[in-house]
Amino acid sequence: VVIGVGAYVKGVIAQSGTSEEQFVTKRARSISQEFQTVLREFNEIKTNYPNWDPGVEAQINSIAGDFEKQGVKFDIESGSFETSDQVKSSEIEEFERLSGEINTLESNIREEFTNFTSSQLASMNNLLRELSDKNLVQSTNTISTSPGHSLDDATDTLDDAHTTCSESIDTAIETVRNMGRGETRAQDLESVDAELEDAKTFAQQRQYDSSLNSILEARDKLRNQFSGSFEDKKESIENLVEAIDQSDVERFVDPDSIDEFEKLRESISGLDSALELSELSQTESRVRRVAEDMVATIEHELDKKDTTLNQADLPAGYYTTPEALEERYLSQLEQTDSLDEFTQIWIEATEKLTDELDIAQTKVSVVEAYDDVKDTIQKELNST
Repeated sequence: VVIGVGAYVKGVIAQSGTSEEQFVTKRARSISQEFQTVLREFNEIKTNYPNWDPGVEAQINSIAGDFEKQGVKFDIESGSFETSDQVKSSEIEEFERLSGEINTLESNIREEFTNFTSSQLASMNNLLRELSDKNLVQSTNTISTSPGHSLDDATDTLDDAHTTCSESIDTAIETVRNMGRGETRAQDLESVDAELEDAKTFAQQRQYDSSLNSILEARDKLRNQFSGSFEDKKESIENLVEAIDQSDVERFVDPDSIDEFEKLRESISGLDSALELSELSQTESRVRRVAEDMVATIEHELDKKDTTLNQADLPAGYYTTPEALEERYLSQLEQTDSLDEFTQIWIEATEKLTDELDIAQTKVSVVEAYDDVKDTIQKELNST
């Protein structure tokens, strides 16, 4: 085929009036630029994905060697090339052959990198499942398993997957950090922090298995130190759950908060050993958030009623802003680290806020009802 192409090209040259040396020189530069484009794309991918171990270097070196025999010298690392006068006496068939070799090289690079991408995606999906299985993240993130059909597709998919993995690793690191917070403090937080810093460094280097191992090592160190505190932490959470369960907040708060609370109550009953301390810490954070949302909702409703009554034309002494609003209970809840103190504040807050909200709702109803009938009353008074 190459010999046939060469014969055809020579016929075209003869008809065009261009000298064969000029044509060969021009064609040599064009095909050299093809190789340069492939080389630079290859080098960029190698730099951006250092875990990729391509098997095409021998093919690249062979093509570069063949170019050099024809008077074109390549710097493989940069992709730059220089031509010598030797090119003018080179055979056009040899450059056409090299063009075909470059096409084959390009296909091989694409195939090798998409295979690498598929393997990486599978490994990262396994990592995400393991993070979820070990309750280091609340939900399993998923990433594409298909590398696409081009190098651009593969790199875009892989970059998105790395972002997802890095975010999940960050979440897992924070989960373990939260295990060391609160009233009970670990005795050796320095070694735990060192493991978590290693995990972050490994993740930045895209060494996710090593990152996970460091996270698990940090978690196990905390578990060993907290083995005696699990029951205390669980009891504190159960006390808060019981306080919410026995309260009268259901008629004042969003039904979604009640649904979330019910799910959390069920999940707590399934935690029964220090080996689940990280899950317990996650549950504590979620119960606190739900409890805070409940207080925020009640405070907001009372504040709206208070605004309505203060803007109304009321008889002297009929209404005063309740002291419960001045307490800023939500702020108190957010500022305390102690869950037992949190529970006591929550009980006081919900009791006072709901009592005041009942009173305020009644008074707002009276005011609104009076507005509806005040003209009739006034007419009756005028007629007597």
